Amino acid sequence: MALQVLGITLSMIGLAGTIIICALPMWKVTAFVGTNIVVAQVFWEGLWMTCVYERTGQMQCKLYDALLDLDPTLQASRGLMVTTMALACLGFLIFLMGAECTNCLSNPWAKGRIVVASGITFILSGLGTAIPVSWTADTIIRDFHNPVVHEALKREMGAAIYVGWVTAGFLFVGGAILCTSCPPERVKQLSRVFEQISAWVAISGWICAIFTRTLPVWIVTGVVDNSTDTLSLYWDGIWLNWQDRSIEDMHCHFYQSLLPLAGRFNSWKISINVLLGVGAIPIMIYIVSVTFLSRNVRIKAAAGSFFILSGLLMLVIMSWITHFTNSDLDTAITLKRDWGAAVYFGWIGSVFFLIGGGMLCAWWWFKPAPLPQGQIMTPSAPLQEMADPLFAMHHDAFVPSIYGQTTRPL
Repeated sequence: MALQVLGITLSMIGLAGTIIICALPMWKVTAFVGTNIVVAQVFWEGLWMTCVYERTGQMQCKLYDALLDLDPTLQASRGLMVTTMALACLGFLIFLMGAECTNCLSNPWAKGRIVVASGITFILSGLGTAIPVSWTADTIIRDFHNPVVHEALKREMGAAIYVGWVTAGFLFVGGAILCTSCPPERVKQLSRVFEQISAWVAISGWICAIFTRTLPVWIVTGVVDNSTDTLSLYWDGIWLNWQDRSIEDMHCHFYQSLLPLAGRFNSWKISINVLLGVGAIPIMIYIVSVTFLSRNVRIKAAAGSFFILSGLLMLVIMSWITHFTNSDLDTAITLKRDWGAAVYFGWIGSVFFLIGGGMLCAWWWFKPAPLPQGQIMTPSAPLQEMADPLFAMHHDAFVPSIYGQTTRPL
């Protein structure tokens, strides 16, 4: 009951946040860059309207005139946010049918499955919130660093973007808690499948880390205007780089010496090797726990903690690389750089690490506690007798005698 209350509370906070960010016009705000920016006015752009806020305290808002003239990103964000709100409301209605505090259904098995379905619905709502918010943030960042876009038209991320990320987190966590609040019998049956899925998700993150280390496409040539269309295509990795002058002419070579490389390349190389070593530790711990200590849940939770540590380390490495790549866009360097495929593999691997490790750790917390010794039901007891309310009273009233433990006549 407590888990259901916690899960639905977090989900309702996420639903309220979704409604707020859908209505707020502060998805994009004026970026104060350059020397010709008018600071007397602040422009806010949302999903449904645009507003102008003056320093005198006055604000004027105007709805968009035509839907077809809008940016495709804005149109897609509109549709996803409306779908997200509908899914969250549907998840709340589904929860009311299967909650323990309601009498819509009497079968506990059916009620547990309905609550799990509502949790899955809230998780989908969180995904539907994270996609348009992240998509809009990526568009804002790319336009901000694009030299073709005039400084007066550049925007920054508004309050709705940050509230959207927090809202998606509430929906994810609330839906996950509802999915783990099913009856203990159901949890016991799904324990093995849940652990295997968690482990394979985390191991997939380690495989993505291997691809990230191996691929030579950490940083690639970024075409930001027409002046870089005729340049050769460069792929830079931590072990070798490629140069592609044409489709048939491609050259690759390893770095001859490590010392002439930039300090960040050496740091990335050391960090990714440490990451692979840290990621291999929980895999060995999990294999040992499954093979020899299958009933010890704490060891599996320890493996999940190492997976989470690996995910955080990979998150730091990928954030470092993306920050370095974005910082060069504002400089006078002719050959710009963009994110390569290895960076995206790294982001995906960090998500797999965090999700898989979090599921393994969460299973230790949400696993039902064993029954006391006096309340353990023997498998040979008939089901109807155990369902009888007088069975527990009779079971506790009669104290086992020492004579029942003998194997020969006294």
